[in-house]
Amino acid sequence: MASICEECQKEIRWIVDPSGNVILCETKQIIIYTERGRKVEGYPLHECKKKGQKSGSETSSG
Repeated sequence: MASICEECQKEIRWIVDPSGNVILCETKQIIIYTERGRKVEGYPLHECKKKGQKSGSETSSG
């Protein structure tokens, strides 16, 4: 299922794992190779650009 990230307004894909956890991913599928040489296709985790640009005053204390 694809939707828009509320933080950065970029299109993202929601993937649900077997345990029911929702994982936010990018929409473009990539190919990676494991250390043992196995080819795997999948979606990289969504890294929200806007979250990384927040000022220090918005960080939580504790």
